Amino acid sequence: MKQLSAFEYGVNAFKNGLKCVPAWDPEFLEAHIKDLKVGEGIQAYNEWIRGWTQTNLEEPVEVESLQK
Repeated sequence: MKQLSAFEYGVNAFKNGLKCVPAWDPEFLEAHIKDLKVGEGIQAYNEWIRGWTQTNLEEPVEVESLQK
């Protein structure tokens, strides 16, 4: 089975209702961070956040709820 990219883990995290905190995504941590030293995972964390944020920005917003 193909491992997901850090970006794809971020996308999935948003879709599964996780907050934008990559350290709270145990599957991402296991796949991308587990065996790294401090500071080596920064790029993976940034990609996860980019995936989560991009998916959040693409999510439709109900305009009626904003007018109350």
